[in-house]
Amino acid sequence: PGTGARRPASRTGSGLRPANPRLLRQRLFVFVVVTLVVAFGIALVQGCQGPS
Repeated sequence: PGTGARRPASRTGSGLRPANPRLLRQRLFVFVVVTLVVAFGIALVQGCQGPS
């Protein structure tokens, strides 16, 4: 029985255990939405330039 804890009880972000599925689903949703918005923005910029 030592005074210091060997491993932290909960580590936010970099733990080996996966986060709760609700948080993972939310992160996946945000990732997909941001990716689609960026892709749409690139397509708009490419379309505004006209044929090269």
